[in-house]
Amino acid sequence: MREKTGLTISLVLVVALIFGAFFAGPAHGAEYVKLGSIQPLTGSLAAMGVSEQNAIDMAVKDINNAGGPLGKEVMLVRQDSQTKPAAGASAAHKLISVSGVPAIIGATSSGVTIAISEVTIPNQTVQISTGSTSPRITYLDDNDFVSRTAPPDIYCGGAMAMWAREQGSEKASTFVVENPYGLGLSHAFADAFEAAGGEILNQVGILKNKSSYRSELRTAFEGDPDVVMNAAYAKDDIVAMKQWYELDLPKVWFEAPEGRTVGMIDELGEIYNGIPVIDMHTPTTSFREKFSQNYEDTYDRRVGVWTRHAYDATMAIALTIQKIGPEYLDASRVEKAKLIRDHLRDVTNPPGEKVTYPDAFAKGKELLNEGKEINYEGVSGAVDFTETGDVVNDFMIWRVKNQEFVEEKKIKSEDILDFLEKHGIMKEYEERWGGQ
Repeated sequence: MREKTGLTISLVLVVALIFGAFFAGPAHGAEYVKLGSIQPLTGSLAAMGVSEQNAIDMAVKDINNAGGPLGKEVMLVRQDSQTKPAAGASAAHKLISVSGVPAIIGATSSGVTIAISEVTIPNQTVQISTGSTSPRITYLDDNDFVSRTAPPDIYCGGAMAMWAREQGSEKASTFVVENPYGLGLSHAFADAFEAAGGEILNQVGILKNKSSYRSELRTAFEGDPDVVMNAAYAKDDIVAMKQWYELDLPKVWFEAPEGRTVGMIDELGEIYNGIPVIDMHTPTTSFREKFSQNYEDTYDRRVGVWTRHAYDATMAIALTIQKIGPEYLDASRVEKAKLIRDHLRDVTNPPGEKVTYPDAFAKGKELLNEGKEINYEGVSGAVDFTETGDVVNDFMIWRVKNQEFVEEKKIKSEDILDFLEKHGIMKEYEERWGGQ
């Protein structure tokens, strides 16, 4: 009996050692810092989602190569929203209840982000959207748990209306995907255009994944608009624009940010030449050029619309955890989320010494360990979160020439804000969406 007992104890010890080797985690018995991401890896926004997920992965690699927050590696748990609100909400449930993440990076598509927020807010989980722009998100009753690195449609719509009126446009229509993103941008543009003295003829919503948009196109061009603001997703936009060309309708398109994707040029060729496109303007700097080059070298694809914003959201969370300090590691999941929420602006907003790509995390960590303040300057631009969790960017009008996007006119954020204030749009939106 003694021999059997000794053998049993020996086996138990061996098994314990084996399992310990598998589950002990990183060196020194340290645990991972766990984060979640939800991106549209499939569905109508898959091209964007894959680019954003690549950028998130790139940021995690840069963070871990610099020693990780508080000396711990970041473990990223990825989920696919499928570009569907229900799938996004389900993914959020999994990340929170199964994986136990305190913060989620994503999503893209305002409808998906809002669906996710209905899970993250009551479960007290930080959510930083990387490519959702609906005005509704600004006014979510979220207890400051929802932020975004993509600028809201109220600014994009205002910039588009400013430019259209400056070009002498008196009549306008919109042609948008029928979801919170498209409808939100359509209303933002229409409200600003009308407030500035223009007339809106038609606001046309389109369904995704249709083989024909000829009827919707004819409606959008009724009344001879001077400009048609187009906020369809790239996949559907390509179909629609080929049919617009076949129908020989007037060349008065004005493309929303989703139009500035390489796929549009690749698929449309000469059809796309001469089309104006608006998008966020990121000042050219050596570190932003280096990010673009490194991204393209790593993934063999060009930077997409929201790629930089995804990188910045990830980096901001990691720097925040470093700022919080060791108490973060001993906190519960909800406590961790609250700490991230409460300290996010400490590392992204002025004052503080600027830290930038490619050594933003390494430099930021060094300064924070010295007790100094930092200000993360993102690859998408300044990541200065407002009280409502938004960022405000400059915009740029590009014109497609010789199948390339060429800069035409910069629209400064302060000019957009002045335009919106002048015409009462900011007050109107607060009254419309506030408290919802």
